[in-house]
Amino acid sequence: ESMVILYLNSNLLGSNCGDNLNIILTNLVNLRELNLSCNCIGDTSLPLILNALKQNDKIETLLLGYNDITSASSSTIATFLSNNHSLRILWLNNNPLNPEGIKTISQSLSTKLVLEEINLNSTNAGDIGGKELFENMKLNKSLKRLFLNTNDIGKESMEKFGEMMKMDNEDENSEGGIEFISLSMNLIDDEGVKSFVEELMNYRWIKEIKFNSNHIGDEGGELLLYAALQNMSITKINLENNNTTWVVNNENFKSIRSDIQIFF
Repeated sequence: ESMVILYLNSNLLGSNCGDNLNIILTNLVNLRELNLSCNCIGDTSLPLILNALKQNDKIETLLLGYNDITSASSSTIATFLSNNHSLRILWLNNNPLNPEGIKTISQSLSTKLVLEEINLNSTNAGDIGGKELFENMKLNKSLKRLFLNTNDIGKESMEKFGEMMKMDNEDENSEGGIEFISLSMNLIDDEGVKSFVEELMNYRWIKEIKFNSNHIGDEGGELLLYAALQNMSITKINLENNNTTWVVNNENFKSIRSDIQIFF
């Protein structure tokens, strides 16, 4: 009962581990961190695992990446999140949740949570899932770190990202917002940048943004760095593996803000 950290990642537990894990986790009432990544748990065992954790008011970190979890489990995950008041870090990366799964899970983000970090890398979110995620994040003030790498995110999602920042910018009493966002290896181009960059200039929470390996050219790169000139909260931008030659050649920018880290 006194165990607070349990790492069972990469143990090939398989899809029939639910009953045994349910018994174990039900008795670990003080568990704060659970890593079940890379175990092919699947949709059959996940409900049993989450059911065991729902009575735990101390669990803060839950890592479920690489587990063959599909959209069939999205309602179960959303219900767990809506009823949980302690979880701060959730990783669902590299599970085929698809747009409909991301939509269902993201609806729980509009409720009052303490969740600070969610990893949705490689979940087949697509632009549809990305749009739903940012739409539901408009009312969320707890989330600080968001990972959305490798999801075919494009302009439509970025428009919703801009709307999310705009709502926060207009709320003088806002208590918090996204500090770190990673959108690497997606489909964001100059038009996508244009759709949110104006709000980025005034979004006071953001500290680090990662747009490496997208389709951003000189125009988009210039807009992002101009936003960084206006927004002093930004301390790091990653634009590696894009087509941003402007960034490389612009020494004037570096002389104005020598405190910022730029990767290109």
